[in-house]
Amino acid sequence: MKKLLLLIAVQLLCMHTFVVNAQRIFSTSYTMDDGLAANRVYSILQDSCGFMWFGTDDGLSRFDGIRFKNYYLSEYINATTSNSVKKIFIDRRGKMWIGLDSGIVIYDSQTDTFRPFNAKTETGETIQTYVVDMIEDNDGEVWIATNGKGLYRFSPNDEIRLRVYRNIPGESNCISQDILMTLQQDSKQNIWIGTYSEGLCCFDKHQNTFVTYKRGNLPNGLSDNSIQKIFEDSHGNLWIGTFQNGLDLFNPATRTFTNYRDKSQNNLLYHIHDIKE
Repeated sequence: MKKLLLLIAVQLLCMHTFVVNAQRIFSTSYTMDDGLAANRVYSILQDSCGFMWFGTDDGLSRFDGIRFKNYYLSEYINATTSNSVKKIFIDRRGKMWIGLDSGIVIYDSQTDTFRPFNAKTETGETIQTYVVDMIEDNDGEVWIATNGKGLYRFSPNDEIRLRVYRNIPGESNCISQDILMTLQQDSKQNIWIGTYSEGLCCFDKHQNTFVTYKRGNLPNGLSDNSIQKIFEDSHGNLWIGTFQNGLDLFNPATRTFTNYRDKSQNNLLYHIHDIKE
């Protein structure tokens, strides 16, 4: 199995040198003094042109390797638009989705313009809440996880373009909580949802059904109900980053979890925010 790189915590260290496996790695820190929009960074990506993009607490920053260009969304949409960028991703059409603490804005790099995302549900509801994660699935649908308003599903080619899934007390075929943390599509087209404190949900989009895994439900069950990150490796296994109980490996064939944690006094394996292979 390929080596998994666990990004447990990220700290920007100023011009520090590391030696890892006899290789010297140099790290440079960038702050507002260097042109970054804000020192608190929530999301990072690189586009097809090589630009690095940073979603910060006070604006969107683009870095060309030399200097930063900052975009303040309140200057492009309206004065009430938030500048706190929580999540960014680029869809298959090359459009950048910018998740804010109060909705979504779409950026078109061809025209260097921004527009609000105004899709509505069947009842006329729009997304005007804290966006924590967004992914595009293999069918071109965009899934949007929020902090308190559940899970939105944007289907650009459907008559009803925006749907929402929320917890319904007493109902089993629903999302277990409306406060969400992370999303992942697996190789079988299932959508996995990590919640703040109510476990791990799997949505079968073809059957329109939810399955929830919680701590204590199985002998080899989930170790923590607070899920920070979900990642599928090249073997089809799911790695679950938890808030305080380390890392869980989910075997979809047996539907069992294996927990990995740092049992030393320092307990370094916790608050896992990202996982890569």
